[in-house]
Amino acid sequence: MANAKHRYEDTVEPQSSIVVDLGVTRRSVDRLAQQQGWKLRKDRRRAHCRRR
Repeated sequence: MANAKHRYEDTVEPQSSIVVDLGVTRRSVDRLAQQQGWKLRKDRRRAHCRRR
C-alpha cells in the first residue's frame, strides 16, 4: 500500500495506471485515499500553475 500511496501522492502517473496495477477500481483508490488521509490529487497544486 505504501507504493500505491507514493504513486498517488507524489507522481503525475495517471490514476488509471495505478488502479490497473492494484486490480481495483478508481473509486476504491479514491475511497482508500480519503480513509487513510492521503493528500488528495484534487487538492494538489499544479506545478505549472504558479501565482504571479
